[in-house]
Amino acid sequence: MTAAELAAEARACQQAGAWALHMHVRDTLGRHSLDPVLYREAIAEVRAAAPGLFVQITTEAVGRYSVAAQFDCLREVVPEGASVSTREMARDVETAGRLYAFAAEAGIALQHILYDLADLQTLRSFRAGGVIPPGECSVLLVFGTYEPPVPARVDAVPESVEALERGFPDWAACAFGPTEEPVLVEVAKRGGNVRIGFENNIHRPEGTLAVSTADNIRHFRSALARASGSEELAQTR
Repeated sequence: MTAAELAAEARACQQAGAWALHMHVRDTLGRHSLDPVLYREAIAEVRAAAPGLFVQITTEAVGRYSVAAQFDCLREVVPEGASVSTREMARDVETAGRLYAFAAEAGIALQHILYDLADLQTLRSFRAGGVIPPGECSVLLVFGTYEPPVPARVDAVPESVEALERGFPDWAACAFGPTEEPVLVEVAKRGGNVRIGFENNIHRPEGTLAVSTADNIRHFRSALARASGSEELAQTR
């Protein structure tokens, strides 16, 4: 919740094998925030506690922020990386285009969140129409949903991965619900990066409450090693 707590968990995650941190910050009431001051404070704490850890902020609107406000956050923080929801950007394509252009000029690594295959089509149209500058395009596939709560399914992975085969070699995934671990094992086996965190799931596969994100990372790496029959695959990002 606080910058110091984020930094401590970031360090623990780095020690567990994470190479990057997807970061949210919260205001004094515990609400999701895009406050640049809070972001800068948290990023500074994380960099001090976990040197070398790549920091990606979220620009998620969650019904509170406009595309213009999301752009303002990105422009004031200028982070290493940021995630952007394709369907949220579609609310104001003109401003989204300026956001994408600014990120490219500033060297911010954007990751485009895709909640379903319709979002993938929107992203393809953005690229074809010049809304997104030419170049590599990193995406995050989301399996399952938060509201209504629908756990991610392993059998949903193949179709989504096949849809990405043309034009999106840099991809990752996250998964909602207690099925997070088996879904992400399947993602990693298919060459994707994985994002693990309490934003998506707070339970172990057997239903008990998870202890920490760092602990879930360690469990995931063990599960991946068992599934692959070697430690090599468990070293992937």
